[in-house]
Amino acid sequence: MESLDVKKFLATTMLVAGLAVLTIGSANATVISFATPSGTLGTSQAYGPITAYGFTGVGPADHHALTAAYLYGKNTRGNPGETGLGLKKGDDHEINDPAGAEAIILDISQLMGKKLEIGFGSVQYNESWRVGFSNSAMLPSNESAFSGFIIGTTDYPNLYNLGVRNSRYLIVEAYHENVLLRSLSYTDVPEPASMALLGAGLVGLGYARRQASRA
Repeated sequence: MESLDVKKFLATTMLVAGLAVLTIGSANATVISFATPSGTLGTSQAYGPITAYGFTGVGPADHHALTAAYLYGKNTRGNPGETGLGLKKGDDHEINDPAGAEAIILDISQLMGKKLEIGFGSVQYNESWRVGFSNSAMLPSNESAFSGFIIGTTDYPNLYNLGVRNSRYLIVEAYHENVLLRSLSYTDVPEPASMALLGAGLVGLGYARRQASRA
């Protein structure tokens, strides 16, 4: 009987420890907002653990070559949907289509392995965005360096789940009409060891209960 109590104690301890680590790993997301500051910015702007770069397409009609462009923080009073990061080009100061003509590139190297969610503003009817990923060791100056493109129409305040990414750079473009980059959030993902600990605790607790029912 004493042996059974020890087994129950160990199983319960492993379960609690696993749940504790799992809870820490699934904490609330950290949100990086691009809503401020407003007005004309430089060609790059730091936002906590990431940096945003403004780009415009040049060269041939396919717009694959990219060169630096000024970022713009748009903040239309009374309309939260018109708040976010765009480019100082044209009258709207947003990211305009076609994809490859204008873009914002995010250096997300410090967020590798985390679950990412991206938010957009100024996405009205028939407007859409496009996001791609690159593992280039240097800041890409050519759109062809990006792959795995995702196209969506997520409007403020909804977020689009990009999943867990291990890419160094993320490119944000307008696929149709124009959009604003509003936010990027990230959440730590539980390590495999934490999941294994939780699983071991569950198995051990189940074994202890079976033994108790037989006693």
